[in-house]
Amino acid sequence: MTSTVKDLGADQGQGSLGELISVAVEVESLSLRSGVAIAGKVARARVSIAELSHALHCHNALARIKALSLISYFENSESLPLFAMVLQDDPSPVVRHEAAYFLGMSGAEDAAEHLGLALSRDVSNLVRHEAAEALGEHGSGRAAYWLRRALNDPVDEVAETAAVALERLQAPRLSR
Repeated sequence: MTSTVKDLGADQGQGSLGELISVAVEVESLSLRSGVAIAGKVARARVSIAELSHALHCHNALARIKALSLISYFENSESLPLFAMVLQDDPSPVVRHEAAYFLGMSGAEDAAEHLGLALSRDVSNLVRHEAAEALGEHGSGRAAYWLRRALNDPVDEVAETAAVALERLQAPRLSR
C-alpha cells in the first residue's frame, strides 16, 4: 500500500532514520509557514508512514513527538490509528498529550471517541486536559458527551478545561 501525504498524493518511498530526523528539524523551522510547504518537504524526503510508525517505539520522547508531527501530514486513514495507539499506550504523558493534540486537529469523526476515552481514563492530568481542549476544537456531538462527563473530574483544572471547551462548542462560530 502506498502512503500519501495530505493534499499532495505523493508516493512515499523508504528513507533512513537520519532523513527522518533531518526532515523533523526542517519541519520545525518551517512550522510557521504553509502546511503544504511542510507536507511537500515530507513528501520529497520520501519518509514512509512505516518508518514514522517505527520511530514511535524508540526510547527518546522527543523523537516520538517529532514522528507524531510528521505523521500529521499523512491522510487521516493512516495517521489516526497511530495517534490513537500513542494516546493509549505511550509511557510518557507529554507524548500522549501531543497525540491528543494531533487527534483533535485531525477533525476526523473517529478521533472524538479516542479523545473521550483518554479524557475519562488517562491517569495524567496533562493528557486529560489536552483531550478536553482537543474535544472542544473537534466540535462533534460526541465531543459534547465526553466533555459533560468530565465536568466532574476530580482535578479542578481538567474540569474547568472541560467547561471552557463545552462553552466553546456551544458558542456560535464564524467558521470552524
